[in-house]
Amino acid sequence: MIRAQLLKERKHFLETDVRDLSRSYAKGDGSALIRAGAKSALALFQRAAKEVPAYRDFLAQHGVHPKKIKTVDDFVHVPVMQKADYLRQYPMKDLVFPGAPANLHTLSASSGSTGKPYLWPRGEVHELEGALIHETILNQFFGITKKTRTLAVVCFSMGTWIAGTYTLASIKELASKGYDIQVITPGIDKQTLFDVLSDLLPQYETVVLGGYPPYIKDVLDEGARTGIVWKDRNIKLLLAGEGISEEFRGYLAKQASIKEPSRDIITLYGTADAAIVAHETPISNHIRRAANRRASVRQALFLDERLPSLGQFNPMSKYIEALGRDIIFTTNWGIPLIRYKIGDEGGVLPYAAARDLLEETAPGTLTDFPHTGLHWKLPFVYLFGRSDLTASLYAVLIYPENIKAAVRVQALAKKLTGKFVMSTEYRKNQDQYLLIRFELSKGTKPTDTLVKAVQDTVTKSLIRRNIEYRKLHASLGTRVLPEVYLVANGDTKYFALGNKQQWVA
Repeated sequence: MIRAQLLKERKHFLETDVRDLSRSYAKGDGSALIRAGAKSALALFQRAAKEVPAYRDFLAQHGVHPKKIKTVDDFVHVPVMQKADYLRQYPMKDLVFPGAPANLHTLSASSGSTGKPYLWPRGEVHELEGALIHETILNQFFGITKKTRTLAVVCFSMGTWIAGTYTLASIKELASKGYDIQVITPGIDKQTLFDVLSDLLPQYETVVLGGYPPYIKDVLDEGARTGIVWKDRNIKLLLAGEGISEEFRGYLAKQASIKEPSRDIITLYGTADAAIVAHETPISNHIRRAANRRASVRQALFLDERLPSLGQFNPMSKYIEALGRDIIFTTNWGIPLIRYKIGDEGGVLPYAAARDLLEETAPGTLTDFPHTGLHWKLPFVYLFGRSDLTASLYAVLIYPENIKAAVRVQALAKKLTGKFVMSTEYRKNQDQYLLIRFELSKGTKPTDTLVKAVQDTVTKSLIRRNIEYRKLHASLGTRVLPEVYLVANGDTKYFALGNKQQWVA
């Protein structure tokens, strides 16, 4: 049965014309696809309730009788699952469909709230899904046809992390479909990257750089300093790991001589849990620029004055809901996930709802969109970031536990209270860095010597306790050292007396 499904999915991938797929996304108002996605999610629930041992037990513990969940309206009564209360409670063999392990050939690591890795399985069917998404982006947004001589440079971390290996697998599938594309995987090793780029670049019409946003910025900046003329290379950027500001998009476009950043710079909303959940599109970027200009638009669309990441998703592949401000999704992945809470803060907007809100707050926004064929009516998902107490540095998640261990060492324990606040910051040139503000003990004064001691201790703790940071530090060295500020005891902004400590700003 699984082999038959694989053959069916491969046939579907090879026969799908992404131009037709894109045209189908541009029809109607998207409501029919949402209804179909809801029915697909319901069918997955019913199948998993019968066939997945762990899920049967999970439902029983929550007092849910699967036979009572008969309609899409009933689906809201299905319990939300999380990594801690579901995935970590059962062995992997009980979390997947019968017979699935033989076809789940790759494991990718993600971290929980303490940084302990969790391994996510995937198989060829899942990589074909990723290949189709990549093909759609490269062909429809980047303008790459099967005749375009293309180089894809994977600058995501390789190893056990999903971004690099999944991108590699997807690009290889495009080659099997007849695209004139080659891929190279330097990962986050910039020396290797620049060693090969100078010889490779002149051989290709188009170059796709895929990587974490701050790392790609480094590549563009340092490449220009080494003599690479990016404007001659027809650069396209495929980003993932974290959202970017519109100012940052503009900076990248300028450095790479990209004339249409809404089409040629695309960020994926990806996770090890389920690979690509959603991604930016030209229309989502067009809307986001309008929201960036006016707080009233942000408030109407996102119920917040902050500007979140904004992408679109196919509800037949990933059925996304918002439960309050929590993003939850349902997908038939290596481990079937049903109403899975991943820890991201945000919301979901059907296309019709976004259209109506824009007409009220920024009339003409959608009629001004220049790319009619790319005016997709897929639903939108917006993300403010992680809600699970992490900061991000070059897409590496930094956990409070990594820092707490450092400030408890004897040499610092008497000088610091143990309270701190992490935040991801940007310099004027858009370089990213990790800022950590530490509260001083009463009577302790800040000194350069103490700042250096805290920075050294924190860096050693991160290298020891955070596998991803260790690799990042080995590659980028002093560029990713945390920046330390020492704050007076009881500072009312960060450490007000009696307030519950917030570890991430």
